Amino acid sequence: MAVVHLEFVSGGSAKFWTAEVHGVEVRGAEVVIDWGPIGGRSQQTVKTFDDEPTAVAFVEKAARAKERKGYVRASRAPLPPRPPGIHTPEPLPLPPFSRAGAVPRRDRNPEPARPPIRWAASTLHTSVERMRGLIGTALAGDDADAALVAAAQAHLDGVPSPLGAAVVHHIVCLAAWQNGEPELAATADAWMADHGVAFAAAATAELAGITTAAGSTPFAPQRAPSDQPLTTDWPGRLFLRRVRHVLAVAAEEHYEAAVRGLGATRHSYAQRAVAAFLVPTEQEWVESACGEAAAHGPGAEDPLVALLLMSVSTVAQFDRLHSVIPGWFPSGRPGMLASLLDGAGPDIAPRLRPWLSTLSTDCAGGLLGLLVGLPTDDAFRAVIELAGSPWAPAALRAATQHHPERAVRLLAEAIANDARGHERLTPVLRSVLYRQPEAMRAVVPGLPLRSRAVVLALAARGGSAVPDATAEHLPRVLVHPPWSRPHRKRPLVVRGLVAAVPHVEVWAAGERAEWAHTLLERGHYPDSTDWPLELHRLRAGELAADDAFELLASAPVELLRPLLPAVRWTPGVAPGGAVSRRVAARLGLDAVPVLEAAAHQQPGAAAAGLVPFLTREIALLMADWLVRTPALRPTATRYFARHGPDTARALVPPALERAVAERRSAEAALRVVAAHRGADAVIAIAAEFGPTAAAGIAAMLATDPIDVLPATVPAVAGWADPAELPRLPLRDGSGQVPVEVVEHLITAFALCLPGSPYAGAEQIRAACDPAALAELGWALFLQWSAAGMAADDAWVLTALEVIGNDDTVRRLAPLVNTWTGKGGHTRAAAGIEVLAAIGSDAALQELGRLASTASSTALRTRAAERITQITAERALAAEQLG
Repeated sequence: MAVVHLEFVSGGSAKFWTAEVHGVEVRGAEVVIDWGPIGGRSQQTVKTFDDEPTAVAFVEKAARAKERKGYVRASRAPLPPRPPGIHTPEPLPLPPFSRAGAVPRRDRNPEPARPPIRWAASTLHTSVERMRGLIGTALAGDDADAALVAAAQAHLDGVPSPLGAAVVHHIVCLAAWQNGEPELAATADAWMADHGVAFAAAATAELAGITTAAGSTPFAPQRAPSDQPLTTDWPGRLFLRRVRHVLAVAAEEHYEAAVRGLGATRHSYAQRAVAAFLVPTEQEWVESACGEAAAHGPGAEDPLVALLLMSVSTVAQFDRLHSVIPGWFPSGRPGMLASLLDGAGPDIAPRLRPWLSTLSTDCAGGLLGLLVGLPTDDAFRAVIELAGSPWAPAALRAATQHHPERAVRLLAEAIANDARGHERLTPVLRSVLYRQPEAMRAVVPGLPLRSRAVVLALAARGGSAVPDATAEHLPRVLVHPPWSRPHRKRPLVVRGLVAAVPHVEVWAAGERAEWAHTLLERGHYPDSTDWPLELHRLRAGELAADDAFELLASAPVELLRPLLPAVRWTPGVAPGGAVSRRVAARLGLDAVPVLEAAAHQQPGAAAAGLVPFLTREIALLMADWLVRTPALRPTATRYFARHGPDTARALVPPALERAVAERRSAEAALRVVAAHRGADAVIAIAAEFGPTAAAGIAAMLATDPIDVLPATVPAVAGWADPAELPRLPLRDGSGQVPVEVVEHLITAFALCLPGSPYAGAEQIRAACDPAALAELGWALFLQWSAAGMAADDAWVLTALEVIGNDDTVRRLAPLVNTWTGKGGHTRAAAGIEVLAAIGSDAALQELGRLASTASSTALRTRAAERITQITAERALAAEQLG
């Protein structure tokens, strides 16, 4: 049962809003909502849903809407006194596993039942009165059962009986369903309010024995055949669970009266099963109903089987039902699984293991969540066997918390016996040894030799072999993380700044002449070329990109200049560094539009030719490359050193905008300019945009880049367990990163953007052993993968761009082709970017494979583009070194 309690206290207002989710069997759920002034008269409504997850989702959405209005979550006030017939037993400790969702039963220390719905009786009476004519017509039908008609008529005339109430409710529900009206989900509350819980229980069972034959008088009630199962739309499904809950906590005399009343209703298969469900303490009834269900054989979807699974108390009773339960049957019935475990206890676990491979993902995860608390080896092994499933990691962690000694023993056994499984299980065992060292000390002496070797070796690697580094040796971002400081100031945002950057070119001494005489590798335009014809082809867009650049590098300048404004650059192969430099030197600022277009397509190939030119677009491109493209950082740094504070006119507006990636790039570029020309020169240019802009840039330049954070720092997801990650030694050999600060390390990498690493992550990379850091990054990736690869946590792939190595490449590349379906293409594209960012020979080789074998044309094209980019960047770097 999910409960959300919100309160709003402000000014002279003090009010509350409470929503409770209650499962109703055979399928469905109801949400009971109370609201009103705190301490005053409240109002109540009930909504029905097809299943509990939908009901819970409705409550959470409604709660979020209330919170946006100022409500806050609070502890719920004590419930009002229970009406006569309901008592609240003293709370007892819950069993080890979670019983959330289990249908309460009297012999399992049930939780208190919710208060009755106050308006239920009046609503039922109104509905009956409104349909009096229709009820009379149905009862007057020639094919209506005489005994049922008599009971219903007497009930309407003021002589109530469970059978009469059931007949009337049957007719009212059919009519409401035909008219598209809501079903009466609170009928049981009305019966209990008018006549008591024993009456409601008997009426519910009687309802299971009533039907209406096809072709008869509309809604004329008849006795159901004695062997007929329930249908999934049986009206009693909406309150069956409610009646059982109230019976579970009822005073003894009321419970005994209910058992006597139910005994008089057990005329048919369906009624006997419903009675067994309502009072599962009557074991003879449960045994008999299970045997009857087995004799009926498997049905496509027999609701009575679900009811009986929630009533069994022994494994033997479950075994009688097992032959009629399809493997998929528990899917969508989390309450049934919880109730089965609650009733049959830990001994049922071996029977449930086969279901884990046939259930839906959500249901299998729910079953694992229940199994983890059972105090048996078999239950724990069931969780271990499915450690690679997306819903298993959370269950496995919960299991280790419930039973740490069992976890050490069985995890070590699994790792020792199956080397293939160690990648999933070793981090979990490492976490147990770190968090529960006493469990290791208690278990190790009795372990088999192979299991003991696993534990001792992992414990040695986990911490005892290398000491934790002291604070003075750790990166500052791990010792004093900026996101943990109180009252962190948000960066100043100034909107609407417009940059006016004059186009200028700045050449070093002799540079232009040197570039203009650069020899071309191809040079296939001879002196006899028909230049007017080739220039006409250039203007018409008939030349390939590489031929067009060769023409710009070779044709007479006096013929090219008048033509350039009309040329539209088409994407394609960009020029090499030599060609772009020759074009830049020959044409000066007239070459900028063409070089910019080429640089957008393949920055590594065209970047060199842009260095002499200052425009807003080029300055922003260089700022982006400074942060996002390691191979072009030397080029971008030379650019800002050359043009100095004048570039600030292009950079100040984005450096004060809200967009994180653009702001980070502009800030990084301004810091480079300040390092070469001084902060005062940059601030002077910023003053041209006004005193607020100048103050903002001055504050930015005085701020450590590690302190530059987004408005919301991402929280570390629950799947990222620092204790499960491999230990991380520092480069200088002074020790390893303590587990206590690994969460800060995870946050630092979560702050990285694609191609734009967070400064704190760069600081960690510089301080830590590269191979160990890459291994930790891959362990994080595995945790994310096992948890379902949520898109909100895709920063894990971005982190691999920063800390990955050739081992990362070899592990990641084969996965890219397997990422299909919803979100798969985006993830695969990000994987290609990781390979390109690593940029090693191994990465190039894997990109080559993906360029020919990737699952989609878009991915093959992306891989091919990244190969060209890396090759060009390498050529540029070689030229710079030469």
